[in-house]
Amino acid sequence: IYNLLVEKGAMVSSAIAMELTTPEAEVTTSKVSSMCGQMVKERRLTVEDVKVKGKGKVKQYTAVVPAE
Repeated sequence: IYNLLVEKGAMVSSAIAMELTTPEAEVTTSKVSSMCGQMVKERRLTVEDVKVKGKGKVKQYTAVVPAE
């Protein structure tokens, strides 16, 4: 998840789940949300509420990239 967000930028849980799901393994939105929540606690990701048409407010995650 972290590497995906570094590469693609900010994403919501459902979009992350779609990116990570393969024919062999389904990744659920709830699992992504749980993992992202843990990474927010570890300060590897930031989270903000954004409005999505048809869904209301959802959490959008962004990777925290250390300054070099």
